[in-house]
Amino acid sequence: MDESSTSLSSSMSSSQPRQLIESNYKLALKFFMNKNFSKSYEIIKKLYQNSFGQFASDIINEQLFIKILNLYLTEIGLFIDKANQDTNFNLERNERQEVITTLTQDQILDELYKIYNDDINAIPSEILYNLFLIYYINGAIITNAGNLKLKFDKLYYQFNYSSRLEDVYLKKLIDLYVFQVLPDNENFDDASSIVSENPIYHSQIEESLSRLSNIRIAKVKKQQEEEEKEKKKQQKLNEKKKHELQNQKELKDRQNLTYKSLNQIKQSSGKIDPSKKDDGTVRELNSGYDIASLRQKVLYSLKLSKNYIKTNSPLILLIILLLFISSRYLKLRKINVMERLKLTLQMAFKISYL
Repeated sequence: MDESSTSLSSSMSSSQPRQLIESNYKLALKFFMNKNFSKSYEIIKKLYQNSFGQFASDIINEQLFIKILNLYLTEIGLFIDKANQDTNFNLERNERQEVITTLTQDQILDELYKIYNDDINAIPSEILYNLFLIYYINGAIITNAGNLKLKFDKLYYQFNYSSRLEDVYLKKLIDLYVFQVLPDNENFDDASSIVSENPIYHSQIEESLSRLSNIRIAKVKKQQEEEEKEKKKQQKLNEKKKHELQNQKELKDRQNLTYKSLNQIKQSSGKIDPSKKDDGTVRELNSGYDIASLRQKVLYSLKLSKNYIKTNSPLILLIILLLFISSRYLKLRKINVMERLKLTLQMAFKISYL
């Protein structure tokens, strides 16, 4: 069993001697400084759970009690944020939810009130500062974080400032309230009043008021920049939308123009005069009637030719026989038989038509 396991097991009882508890705290701190966060958290969690009883029983003194709570608060402040980039360790889901519930229900603050007999001025300001710093930094993930200002309001008016002018952590806690929480809620007037009236600012009123003024100016500037950024973003979206609408309109216009052009061509083609010629060729016929008429003419010509050949076949045979007999003669004369036959038939048709 390693050093951490031995020490951790020994510290689980509230009756362990102070030296052993302090040794476990130092080990947890060492692991934390060496970024071995899982081992550090395992130890400090056990120490924290027993620390209230041990302090109440005088097993540990207030100084060690403060150290244990502060290390525990530091670690949960880091580890409850799942988006945390500062460490390589995050709490398990159930553990994380348990810690968030503890903070949301102010269980740690309630335990502190119990230990210090409900006297807020008796609670070490270092512990209060670290606890409320967790509330502020992790406000987005702690339930009821919208009540953060109310928590600070209630806390602020319970302190006795006159007797604690040198309390460094009390000053840090009130600075967190005046320069962060109140400006975040646009309560600059309340913040200015606190600076002007609270004794802890008496030696630095002008400096603190100037700091508040700079915070307000920076906040207004940031808001204007965000508004301008949003305005430009919206303008780009509008321009994009306008461009898309223009493209759609142009596309629709082109489609309409194409449709009209095709329709005009179709209508114009129906008006062409089939009797007109272009470069000696007959134009296309444009109706079913022209096609039917042409078909009738072709059939008539075929019928006429068939009847003529039937009627004049003896004459045609005689012509062919004469041409065959005289083929030798024709060859000597270099006369083309087929050409003469073609001419003879043409003459025969011509005579028949006459």
